[in-house]
Amino acid sequence: MYNEAVGDENLKIPPKTLFSSFDSSWVCPRCQTPKELFVEVMA
Repeated sequence: MYNEAVGDENLKIPPKTLFSSFDSSWVCPRCQTPKELFVEVMA
């Protein structure tokens, strides 16, 4: 799960990087699911 407040150190994505700013061709590095299939999960 991607947390915009934290970013992703392993992928060199800094904190506060919005998921919406990821390129449309981005895929999950773990499961190769394309960006357009992700949904926002509210805490």
